Amino acid sequence: MGSISYACGLSSDEHTGPILKGTLYGQSTEVTKLKKRILCASRRYGIAWQFTVVSDLLKAAERGIERLPALEVEGKLRIQGLAATEEIEKTLASLVDANASETDTV
Repeated sequence: MGSISYACGLSSDEHTGPILKGTLYGQSTEVTKLKKRILCASRRYGIAWQFTVVSDLLKAAERGIERLPALEVEGKLRIQGLAATEEIEKTLASLVDANASETDTV
């Protein structure tokens, strides 16, 4: 896993939310664009990320990924293609809701 990436404009001192682990699939330029969009969308939910980047196209294909770049979180493919920030926010909202309900039931 890589270092922790914080949402746009937040520092480690300001971060109070969860740290999610995700795998980004794709080539350098497209992964960088998706990562920036994910981090900007994450600000709303206070999420920080620990990313692993996989640029091997065969490994992406083995995971069933049809469009790159892609994001996998908790073993599930969450985003395929260069999604708009608004679409990423919807995905993050479902992740936050799922994590909150898991916390409530523990």
